[in-house]
Amino acid sequence: MQAKIRRELRGLTTSIIPSAVPSGKERSATLSAGQEGQGLIEVLIAVAILGIVAVAFLSALATASSALIVADERTIAESLARSELEYIKNSAYDNTNNPPQYSPDPAIDIPDGYNINIEAVRLDPEDDGTEDDDGIQKITVEVYRQDGPTPSSQDKLILSTADYKVNR
Repeated sequence: MQAKIRRELRGLTTSIIPSAVPSGKERSATLSAGQEGQGLIEVLIAVAILGIVAVAFLSALATASSALIVADERTIAESLARSELEYIKNSAYDNTNNPPQYSPDPAIDIPDGYNINIEAVRLDPEDDGTEDDDGIQKITVEVYRQDGPTPSSQDKLILSTADYKVNR
């Protein structure tokens, strides 16, 4: 019985294989004119499509990376500016200097590559023309990112924020 099945299987394989895979002469006879290089063209088109997709993916990755750097700079700048404004609000009111002078918070650890500029201006809401500020000052805190190893006038402004200090 097993020998009979083997013979039938051998007969099937010999009858299936030659018709499924044409030999050289049969293969060229099945291709019509102009189809001989079609496989190569299909491969080249597939490689070109993969290249375009890879370039688009890498471009998106580079854009996301630069957006992450900008967001990180902005977050650090906001934190520094808020901390400085809070420190100045809690410090003593400067009635003597013109313009008022406020120093940076010594407890804040400013990361490398960042600078903070604090500017205070006396305001005259009563518009009486005197040099006094009538108890109100505008405080502006600017956070810069250094472009080089030392601070310069060409540093990039990341954030500028203003608030008011009142003499109470």
